[in-house]
Amino acid sequence: MHSIVNETTNKAGTPLSRLYRLLFPFFSTWLVAAYIHLCMIFALFVPVNNNIKRNALFLVVVLLEMVFTRRFIRMHPESLFHRKKALRILTYAGNIGLWAMFFLVWVDFVHYTLAFTPALRFYGAYFFLLTVVLWRSMGMYTVAAILLWAGLYYALTVRRGRFRIITSFAPYFLITYLFFLHQWHLGGTGWASTESIARQPGVEKVMDSRELSEALEAQTDPWADILVIPGLDVRSIPRKKIHVRNRPRDVWYEPGDNSVFLVYGATYNVGDYYPVIVKKNLSTGKIQWILSKSNIRILDHSGDVISFGPWTHPYIYQVSKENLQVVKKIERQVSVPDIRWEPNCVLPDFEKDKIYVSIDYWPSILTYDLDTGELVDSVELVSKGLVITGGFVWNLVQSHASRRLYSINAPGPGDLAEVDPDTMEITNQMDFGDLIGTGLFLDQTDQKLYYQSGFFNSLYKVDLKTFTMEREYKGEFHVRRLGLDRERNVMYLLGYVSGKVTALDLDSGKHLWKVPVGGRPHGLDLQGQTLWVHSMAGVFRLDLDTIWKEKGFAGTRYDLAGQTHAPGSGE
Repeated sequence: MHSIVNETTNKAGTPLSRLYRLLFPFFSTWLVAAYIHLCMIFALFVPVNNNIKRNALFLVVVLLEMVFTRRFIRMHPESLFHRKKALRILTYAGNIGLWAMFFLVWVDFVHYTLAFTPALRFYGAYFFLLTVVLWRSMGMYTVAAILLWAGLYYALTVRRGRFRIITSFAPYFLITYLFFLHQWHLGGTGWASTESIARQPGVEKVMDSRELSEALEAQTDPWADILVIPGLDVRSIPRKKIHVRNRPRDVWYEPGDNSVFLVYGATYNVGDYYPVIVKKNLSTGKIQWILSKSNIRILDHSGDVISFGPWTHPYIYQVSKENLQVVKKIERQVSVPDIRWEPNCVLPDFEKDKIYVSIDYWPSILTYDLDTGELVDSVELVSKGLVITGGFVWNLVQSHASRRLYSINAPGPGDLAEVDPDTMEITNQMDFGDLIGTGLFLDQTDQKLYYQSGFFNSLYKVDLKTFTMEREYKGEFHVRRLGLDRERNVMYLLGYVSGKVTALDLDSGKHLWKVPVGGRPHGLDLQGQTLWVHSMAGVFRLDLDTIWKEKGFAGTRYDLAGQTHAPGSGE
């Protein structure tokens, strides 16, 4: 031990040794964690059902930790924990115990639950990339968290030689969990109160979840409208099982009867029923709803009906916009477990009397006959090697000119896919180097497609006639919805993270203005000079004429002083 102390002391003053002392605990810990993560990926994609063979992978952790613990003890022989042999052995055994628990959860438990949760193939394999997105979204909270983490690590591990694994690794998961709770329950950095949003010029509150809760409580018969649970006696559901979940999704306005529709989703909801589709008549104030226990992702409201597919249910539904009653029910007709039946998008092709359904976790696109309800065709992207099992087929849209379908596929070799709806063949693919796209908008007039990256700020413009990427814009991080203002040649970006609507000039690529709309906004509908937005703060009506003037613009391309305003020159 004497020679070790001398060796450490003699080298302690060199910059290289100080850097080594600073970084070794952190990177040695994360090397072991990276290895266990690789074991998890192996368990996800090459399942080893023999527990002994699978857990034999842990022997590498034992050997690595033996080397790293010994090295760390040599770096800190003065530490109380390292002065006696018994304590050094106890330190090593404790470290192995921590890694064993981590291995048990990340490898054994993941292997066991894969059969019930196919999404683990995505969320498990890409866990660290996804948490990078989450950390990035929290802005200054992330900076503060990193500084606190670094301070804890330096004080306890670098200076005092203690808790190498705990200070290097555990804070990452704790911070990630707290950030997730902040995003999920408070709305993240985009949070703003309903009142502060409504005080902005040109912004008017239409409805929020509190008003919906009051309407639900006041309703003596909460089952007055329909409940999308086939074969279930809805009146047997206890009233206490019905709640409003403030998880905003879509929103749109129907001028025919002056009504606004809003959609709620609860991806992680367990056990409770909640209004998933809500209609408020703005003339009478009457509120109607459809109750469900299942999540609904992207629905279609382009015709006289609303088309949607609840997760895990055996049916696709079309309901009347007038009274929210079911007018058509189509059986899914595919033998997949309920856990793999999570419709992401339901899209009718009224011209050909068909309806298309894209499925997550069992990545597929299905075609049904609207008249007969028969399943007529399908394409499984997994069997074609385009998406992994547990992946996604998001934001299905259709060109009115060519009738081709377009979707975001992930993870796989092509982020954007073009599908011939008559043959269900993949006719084109495009790779943006993205993890998973979050938004897709099709300009039917010019046949341009806008793809929003989920990992970068980029918004890509694609020419559908040539299927080539025409332009890349620096947009907003993690945009969920897009709206094209053709008169001003502006794209409105709904920032899920920022909680703001951004006006992006499509000529110059500049951001002209931003308006806060609340935490985790998910719904956007542009009609004339009105923009409807749905966020955790509520549903808001944005008068664009007022907002543009307030931001220093008048008309379409002129400032308030009457001078010509060059496209995109304002900030």
